[in-house]
Amino acid sequence: MKKILIINSSRQPAQTLKELFQGLTEKGFFLRILSTQDKILKQFSGDKVFTRKIFLGPKINNSSGAFFFFLLLPLLLFRHLFSLIYLKYKHKVVDVVCFSWNEKIVFTPLAKILRLKIIWVEKPSLNYIRASKFTIRLLKSLAVNTKIIVFTRDTRKKLEKLNFGKANIKNISPGLKTDFLKYQENIFSDLAKNFDSYSSQKYFTVGVINDLHKIHQLKNIFRALKLCLDSFRDIRLVIIGEGKEKKQVSWLAQQTEVENYVYLMGKQNYSGRWWENFDVYLTATNKFKLKNFDILLKAMFASLPVIAFQGEGVEEVVKNKKNGLLIPAGNPEILAEKIIKLKKDESLRKKLGEKGKKTVEENFLFKEQLERLSQEL
Repeated sequence: MKKILIINSSRQPAQTLKELFQGLTEKGFFLRILSTQDKILKQFSGDKVFTRKIFLGPKINNSSGAFFFFLLLPLLLFRHLFSLIYLKYKHKVVDVVCFSWNEKIVFTPLAKILRLKIIWVEKPSLNYIRASKFTIRLLKSLAVNTKIIVFTRDTRKKLEKLNFGKANIKNISPGLKTDFLKYQENIFSDLAKNFDSYSSQKYFTVGVINDLHKIHQLKNIFRALKLCLDSFRDIRLVIIGEGKEKKQVSWLAQQTEVENYVYLMGKQNYSGRWWENFDVYLTATNKFKLKNFDILLKAMFASLPVIAFQGEGVEEVVKNKKNGLLIPAGNPEILAEKIIKLKKDESLRKKLGEKGKKTVEENFLFKEQLERLSQEL
């Protein structure tokens, strides 16, 4: 049984990463999870997972945080050196996996001293622009002989542009668990099932699944919706997601004069039935995170035609006019044009949906992603 130490101080847990690393336990891996965040620790449970909260100093995403972090760094190195020695010799840990900058800076030199294998995981949302030049230089020096796992070629290009070692970067494409369509019968699926009973009229439904405060293109989406009303009025935009901005989103819909065509459904724990209610899926953001990739792959596997905004790796999944439609961000006229085209052309919707599902089946399955990850560890 291979024993792996995972350190993740990211503020927000990623469900897709949790599923990926928990999948390793089924392949005979034993995980020890260290984190500064209670949310991440609560994600993991089971006989083959041990969790513990640790301190890694303030985040170094800004100048003040970086100042205090580097002030505390000698103490952090001293404290975690003994923890790592204990884990290596007592619990036979052989791999150390780091996510955020804090743990990379603290644990990478310690792991190398103890001759432990060190792996960095870089999420698509990485943003080295916010780091100081000193922090980037330090990370680049630590990355020497360190394996770096990325999920998109776009992320790889960003690292290569910063002169991180090309040979050390390994790409593991996002993967989808295809059993998500086996929805659970509960209040949420009943709501989706009965959604069309709100009106006897059949609507053309554009679906969005995203947290409200992260829908970067919302204003343009509403403007595109208004333009669509000039061509047909049997349309609705269904947004599934939570956020304190619900009132602000409702106000924006009113200002754009599309409030009667926008449905804010809140958070839904089980999305299986909702795919049946959508005619088109819209990504709604060009700032992709792993969660966005997971939802996009679900929409494609459900044979829905997808419209995606260009940016940050989405082109690796959606090929324009082949398995979906790619459009520039910030252009409501083009978005409206594509929605109208899909509304009028049922054969195109079917073609894109079928090609999208085939793309996922051939390139983006969870079991293959898990196998590639296990080979890299």
